[in-house]
Order: sequence, then C-alpha cells, then structure tokens
Amino acid sequence: MTSALILARRGMRVALVERDHRLAPVLRGFRRNGLRFDTGLHYTGGLGPNGPLLRYFLHLGILPGLELKPYPEDGFDELRFRDTGLAFLQPFGRERFEEALNRSFPGNGDAIKAYFQELDREWADSPYLNPERSFPDEPLSLAHDERSLLGFLDRLTRDDALKAVLSAHSILYGVPPERALLRVHAQVAGSYLHAVHGISGGGLALTRRYEERIAEHDVALFLGRQARRLCFDSAGNLAGLRLDNGEELYTARCVFTAPPASLPGMTPETVFRPGYRKRMRGLRNCHSSAMLFGRLRRTPDALRRRNILEFPTSDPRTMYPAPGRLDDSPVFLGRAGEQGEMTAMICVPEEVREEWLTESGRRTKEYSHYKEGLRTRFLDILVRRFPEVAETLEPMDFATPLTFRDFGCLPRGGIYGAEHAAGQYPVLPMTKVEGLVLAGQSVIAPGVLGAVISAYVACGILVGRETLRKEVLACS
Repeated sequence: MTSALILARRGMRVALVERDHRLAPVLRGFRRNGLRFDTGLHYTGGLGPNGPLLRYFLHLGILPGLELKPYPEDGFDELRFRDTGLAFLQPFGRERFEEALNRSFPGNGDAIKAYFQELDREWADSPYLNPERSFPDEPLSLAHDERSLLGFLDRLTRDDALKAVLSAHSILYGVPPERALLRVHAQVAGSYLHAVHGISGGGLALTRRYEERIAEHDVALFLGRQARRLCFDSAGNLAGLRLDNGEELYTARCVFTAPPASLPGMTPETVFRPGYRKRMRGLRNCHSSAMLFGRLRRTPDALRRRNILEFPTSDPRTMYPAPGRLDDSPVFLGRAGEQGEMTAMICVPEEVREEWLTESGRRTKEYSHYKEGLRTRFLDILVRRFPEVAETLEPMDFATPLTFRDFGCLPRGGIYGAEHAAGQYPVLPMTKVEGLVLAGQSVIAPGVLGAVISAYVACGILVGRETLRKEVLACS
C-alpha cells in the first residue's frame, strides 16, 4: 500500500494486486462478538516528534485522521523473567531508559552507555531512519554488518540478566539473540527509545486511511486476485504480470511484496542465476506463533497501561525454546482495550508438517486435532503463568501458524517473514531485472516501520532515492 501511494502520487498509473478480498488482511484485524482484535499492529515506535514513521505518514498524507495513543513514558512494556523473578518496566526516552537500567543493573554503566551509543550510531548512519543523511554513492547493500546482537552484548558485559533485558525485543522480529543482527535490532529496539504509540482503532484505522488515500489517487485495485507469473519479453525485460484468472497486466515496473522465496517460481529459469534462485528458495523464515483472542471480564491494572512480555529464563541463550518445547516459549500479552479485549501470543517452536499444508481454508483432521491440543496447552500456560488474567479471560478465537500462512501469505506461518539473521543471505531490494524491486517485511526490517521503509527503499530505486529522501525530509 505504501509503494502504491508513493508511485501514484508521482502521477504513475498503479495497480495493486491483493490475493485477499480486502486490503491488508493481517493489519486490519477482525471482529468477534462485537469486539475488535488487532493481529498485525499492537504498538509501534517512530511516531514521536520527527520520528521516521511520523515523517513517512506525513509524506503519504495518511497522518491526518489518525489518533495516536501514547503509551506510558515510565513503562510501555513489562519484561518478566520466570527463573529469577526479575520484572523490569521498560520506559521510553533515552534518559529514562538509561536511568532505569543503571538502577536495576548497578556496575554496568559503561556497558549500558556503549549499548545506547551503538543504537544512536545506527540511527544516525541510516538515511531511512535519519533523512538528514544523504545516500552513499555506492549501491545500497545491507550485507556489510553481520554482527550478532548477543555477540555484541557478550563483549559489553557478563551480566546475563542485563543482556536478556537488552535483547528481549528480539521477540518482535522473531530471531533469537544469538542469531539476531545487531543492525536490525538497533532499528527495531531503537524505534522504541524515542516514543511508543498505539493508534486509536488499531490496524483497521490505519488500513482505512491507506484505503482512502489510495482511492484519492486512483490506484486500480485487483482484490481477490493472486499474482501467478511475472512476464518477460524476448530480450529478457520485464513486461507484465499474469493473475490467477489468466488476466495480464502490462508493466515495465513491479514492486514485488510477496514472500521472496516465491520469486523463483514466478519467473522463467533464465531470468536469475541458479545460485540466486537457490538462495531465495532456501531462505529461513522466522518463528511462527499462536494467538489467543478474548475478553477480560476484569482487566488487571498491569494490562490497562502496558504490554507484558514473559520469558522462561533470563539467560539470553535460552530465551527461545527448542522444537517441541512450547512450555519454554516466551509469551506476549497485549495491552487490553477499552472493553477488555486482549491478545495473547506465544512463540510456536514446532514445525508445521507437510501433510497439514492443504489449500487455504481447508484443514485435515490431524491438523484440527493439533490445533485443539495447541489451544489447550496455551490456555494451560496462561493459567499457570498469569493467574490474574486466566481468572477473568473469556476466550473467543484462536490462530495457529496456518492462519498466518493463509491470511498473510507467510511461508509456514513465519509472522515476520524471512529471518534477518547472521548467516542468512540478505534479501536486497534491487534485483538484476531492471524495474523489478522487492519490498515487505523480509527486506530491510520487519514490522510496520520496517515494511514502510522497505517500500521507500524499493520505490527510491525506481524514482530516485535522493528525490524521495528530500521530500520526506521536508515533512516535519
């Protein structure tokens, strides 16, 4: 949607192809029993004064009409670690966060200072987070810095509890700290240093603003249509896109936001080299999750103001579970809504079996048994870990990895796309095909901010990166 708006605002004729019958099926959430639940937007960074996401929304013209809801400055997330009983209220704002860390982890002042200096450096060096920085002359490459988050923290301190707190938000992009890239963590966690907001009406309100702007710019919508094949002329140039009903759209430019692993299957064998095709097909996706949606008859004070992230251990090397160990998985409880609506999410370390991968909307009997068993196990975990929630929780719906696969086109349900991880081939926005660029959560970074940035990177290749950067810079 961001790419469509960027290009349409420049006078281009734009078609937006969406497999679902509505735009942004994951972002917009759903309703049950008169309550609305978010599935793709719970909170986000970057919407504070001069924040990057705020600038992008201003540039796109979608900020007017959105009501931003700031989280408490003294603690937007409560981080809990079951093995030690440590509970840490994470504030936003550099000074508040640094003071809270120094109070909780005395004697680590130098390590804490070095951590923030690295996050500051990453933000200052990125033209997509800091639009005052010009783009380098050399082609964009995201593969230079392969430092892992945990490797960096190991060099700063021996305090595992501090490292666990500093790496806790790796859960928000689905990569364990030992494989997480420091630069990606700096972008994600760094966005929460400046300000943390929800949006009144959640993902649905944001989607509707996009829809309104897309309509104003006469973007042609092809809803309920699936992109099947990229078409090329005899010279190997991009010529168009074939849809699942046989219809063809003729174009020399395409922003490809489907899973990158699907790109080789949508192009002739001669278009990309065998090595590139193999790497794209072999991309490792981040973990999937199960989500429980329900209503709290009495909302605990903690969930009225903030989210709760609970980890089984404060050892950053075992914060994520081994396959089959659901009870050792981190749990996210989203801040409850005005009517007590709440989302609980747990990382699912189990592989989705091949025999379950039926067509969208169809489920095997074996999968139905698995889903019910997973729901029962998750409810049991909530009862044991969060008795104050379990006593008042009225479950209403449940989502599994196949839910995310079907609604988000996410291979095997990996909710944040391809892993941004050390040792993984990075998905770059440019391709060898002129006019074909990649965007989405698997490019640059995950989440709303990451997806928006990826669109600006991709469209910048098509229309001029410096041109877009200066336009965004002017939006303050």
